[in-house]
Amino acid sequence: MPNRKPRASRRALKDKNSSGNAANILAGKVLDAAPSPIQTPWDSNPEKENHASLSQTRTSPKKSAKAAASKKQAKQKKTQPSSFEKELEEMQEKLQAMKLEKEKTLELLKEKNEILKTKEEDLAMKGREQDKLQMELKKLPKLKEFKPTVVEMEMEMEMDMDMDMVRSNQRRLGYCCMNNARLMELPIEILDNIYLRLPISCLFTLRCVSNTSKTIVDRPCFVTQHMRHLLSAQSTFASDQFMLLDYLFSYSYRRFAFTPLKYDGVNAALKRSEDCAIVSDIVSTKIDVSYSLSFVFYNLFFFQDHGYSRRQPYKKKERSPCFLVNPLKGEVLPLPTTDIQFPYSFYRSCKEWYGMGFDDITSTYKILRVSGDEDSTVCQLRAQIYVLGTGSWREIPSVPPRNLSNNHAFAHGDQHWLLYLPDHSSCNNRYVLSICSFDYKKEEFYSTIPLPEHMQSKYTPHYLVLLCLHLLNLKGSLAVVDTVSDDYIEVWVLKNYDTKEWRLDYKIEKATVRGELINVTCCEWEYGIFFTSQGMPESRRITIFVDFRCGSISHVNLFPPKRLLNTSILSYNGTLMSLKSYGKLVRPDPTTGSISV
Repeated sequence: MPNRKPRASRRALKDKNSSGNAANILAGKVLDAAPSPIQTPWDSNPEKENHASLSQTRTSPKKSAKAAASKKQAKQKKTQPSSFEKELEEMQEKLQAMKLEKEKTLELLKEKNEILKTKEEDLAMKGREQDKLQMELKKLPKLKEFKPTVVEMEMEMEMDMDMDMVRSNQRRLGYCCMNNARLMELPIEILDNIYLRLPISCLFTLRCVSNTSKTIVDRPCFVTQHMRHLLSAQSTFASDQFMLLDYLFSYSYRRFAFTPLKYDGVNAALKRSEDCAIVSDIVSTKIDVSYSLSFVFYNLFFFQDHGYSRRQPYKKKERSPCFLVNPLKGEVLPLPTTDIQFPYSFYRSCKEWYGMGFDDITSTYKILRVSGDEDSTVCQLRAQIYVLGTGSWREIPSVPPRNLSNNHAFAHGDQHWLLYLPDHSSCNNRYVLSICSFDYKKEEFYSTIPLPEHMQSKYTPHYLVLLCLHLLNLKGSLAVVDTVSDDYIEVWVLKNYDTKEWRLDYKIEKATVRGELINVTCCEWEYGIFFTSQGMPESRRITIFVDFRCGSISHVNLFPPKRLLNTSILSYNGTLMSLKSYGKLVRPDPTTGSISV
């Protein structure tokens, strides 16, 4: 084929409006290159397309791009706030729900805390009551320290009898046991049996626990049962309380003040209360009346008038009544005067001895008065009995064989005096050291208790011997404390009252107190005995405690010291007895609180 010549390139003719067309072509290319948005039915309208094409020809490409971008951002801003507001509302709803749950939880916790608090208070109260009862039970004396074998057997027999009683009452106690009943729900006879075994301090504590226990303890029948138990052989409670008696004498008045004491064995001191409280204050303003302490019967202190022996003549109208004092309750009971008359020769040397006991047959308290001539060689003694609660003294035919002594003790339900009695078995009318006793039930004197044999043969009649021998009630048994020797202290106890059998229970070296135990009073305390000089100031008073547990002897001081008044230290054992049941009491002064007698 013939070769064809290439055609000459033709140039396109330029349009008159080339500049405008070129711009339109470029704009179209730019628009074609840009991503086309999703067409809506409104956008697909041909009229709008023509309008858009016309508007595109009027705007520049840069402005159209910016407009598209701004529209896109506006749409994004419109969509974003709506979703954020929804999330914010959801968060607020959740927060509100959490607040409600928190409030409910706090209320529940508050209720639980209140319940726990009340339970803790109940437990604390029960714990305090248990601690108080445990502290009181710890004060119970050790039964094996001073109890003889016979008493142990009797206690075991009594416990067996109590167990039989409990078994016999199982039907009545069954309901209480199954329901874990309290102590107050037990039968009254079981409660009485339990209360009788407690020390007096525990009974006073129980009186403060509730009105029910106070009513049980204050019943007259229980008070009588408690006194019988104290006087029985099974009672092993020692005198564990001390009282300081202050004397203040002047021409116009006499004053007696009672202050409780507590023994501190660690520091060897008898301590008064922090405020040195005086529980009873007795004042006598009568001229020529000389009251003095005669005896202590458990928690009752008996005062008699010694001033009448200096008066002339000795008549009934010049007598001052004796009186009983219960210092812990502040009770003072004056006793009636006696109508007994003595010869004119007695007015300078008349002497009276007193004692008190309990008659468990008639359940009455009796006071014994023995009157006579202290200097007379011929015994002209007269005896009288006053039953507490009656209005007069009653003379009895039985009298002691001779004048009594101030060395006496109440034990085994009878009153005992240590003195020299005539030996009827010998023909030389000699006197032997013996014990004269008075039976409050039979209201008669007897002298059938001989002292240990070595005392009868060793000690010749002499007044110094009576100053070195001491009668006392040692845990319910009659005892004799012998301090005649310079080397030791002997304590003899009458273990069997029926066979009159004496036994040496304690023998303690006394080298540290040699020569000091003369003209002193011997008393009992919880773990032994103590010696003290009565009616002396602090600088001259001697107080020596003997501990039977370890055999130690220690000098004891009064703390805080009191040097102005004459003082006496006494031991006593409390009872439930109240003097208001036996007569009209002396009322204290409303301004000073003292009791005038």
